Amino acid sequence: MRRVHQLNIGSVHVHKNAMADIISSAVEGIEGVRLIPKNFTDDLLEIFGQRRFPGIEIHIDENNEVTLDLKIYARYGLNISDVASQIQDVVRSVLDRTVDINLKEVNVSIQGIERGES
Repeated sequence: MRRVHQLNIGSVHVHKNAMADIISSAVEGIEGVRLIPKNFTDDLLEIFGQRRFPGIEIHIDENNEVTLDLKIYARYGLNISDVASQIQDVVRSVLDRTVDINLKEVNVSIQGIERGES
C-alpha cells in the first residue's frame, strides 16, 4: 500500500487587478469590441504603476463566488446578442484556464455603438 504525501507550502491569492488584466486581454482578442476607454486619471495612475480597468468590475460575494460586470463598446453592424455571448464564453474560458475561481456570472453591458474603424 502506497502512501500519498501532500506538502502544503502556502496559498495562492489572485488579486482583482490580475483578473482584470486577464479579462482585458481576452476582450481585446475579440474583433469589433473594446472595453470602455481609460480616462486621464487612469492614464496618470498607470504612470505610477497602478493599472485600472474602468470597463471591468469584479464582485466577490460571501461564498467566494465571482460576478463580473463588463462595459463594452461594439462596432456598428455586429449582432449585439452574439457579441455579448461570445464575450461571456471567451472570458469564462480564459478564467477557467488561468485561475481557479468560482465564476458565478459574466454580465456584459453594451455602453455604445462605434461607427467606422477604431
